[in-house]
Amino acid sequence: MRIIFYLCSAYIVLIFLGSIIYSFFYNDFIPIVSLKFDNGELVARPPYSPVLHFPLGADNLSQDVFFVLLTGAKYTIGIALLVAISRILISLILGILIGVYLKKHINKFTGIIDTFHFFPVTLLVYLCLYDILIFDYQIDGQFTYSYTLRVAINVILLILVGLPPIIYLISKECSYILESEFLEGVKILGGNKLYIILRHIPLFLFPKLLIVTAKEVIQVLLLLIHLGILKMFIGGGKLKVDIFENEVFQSLSNEWSGLISNWSGYIWTTHAWLAFVPVLMFSITILSLKGIIKYAEYKLFNKYLNKTIKGKHVSNSTEL
Repeated sequence: MRIIFYLCSAYIVLIFLGSIIYSFFYNDFIPIVSLKFDNGELVARPPYSPVLHFPLGADNLSQDVFFVLLTGAKYTIGIALLVAISRILISLILGILIGVYLKKHINKFTGIIDTFHFFPVTLLVYLCLYDILIFDYQIDGQFTYSYTLRVAINVILLILVGLPPIIYLISKECSYILESEFLEGVKILGGNKLYIILRHIPLFLFPKLLIVTAKEVIQVLLLLIHLGILKMFIGGGKLKVDIFENEVFQSLSNEWSGLISNWSGYIWTTHAWLAFVPVLMFSITILSLKGIIKYAEYKLFNKYLNKTIKGKHVSNSTEL
């Protein structure tokens, strides 16, 4: 299991840092693959399969697919990490305050929180951002807001829609922690609520929050996939003309969800491989995160298992 954890972590780190390093040294340059001629006669033109152009072929805009994915990796994984970590930090502050000072009223929010489990978040984000990222561009081919502002609005909304369930989860966890025998002893010894918040609660929450953060990254990636299929890209997109002289609405950052939308139309053609490339990258990334989560849960479970089972101490002899 430890080997799986290292492999999963190495994949996430390498593809994310590799994308950043490539951007720093080559400014996100994407090689353009030329047409193939034989004795002056055109014999092939993009999209090229991985057989004709190693390693991942070329898309309908004659771009090398490998470099398209590489330049988009930092935006896809980076935004997922940014949104997930922001959700956890904001929820941690609000959840602790609610769990400590308003714990008697937590159950009143149960009904509201349940709606977030059943309401389609993708639809909510789509409706909120449609005018900014799609309709605004369709009017005159220009965006009213700058690219930076559009990305900021997009990220802020992605953070906000995920806060209620996490705040509720942390507040409930805090209320359980406060009822533990250990903290009852702290209160008897004179520890006030502020001392408990700063000193003890983080020690209980931190291991579990690492797992919750990884799960939130997966949730954000899935949300990005859904938005990409609806042609709602991070920061918006623009029309480009492909090799077949067709207008294609393409993501400005090459983030992977936009590539799914751009290439999904090829699934019923002889270039079907192109539609599966970004799906494969998303799948590998999500599976890697799942591997990290499983290892973290396994370590956390064994940590408490080795302390006590039905009041009996268990020796810490498990080697992972």
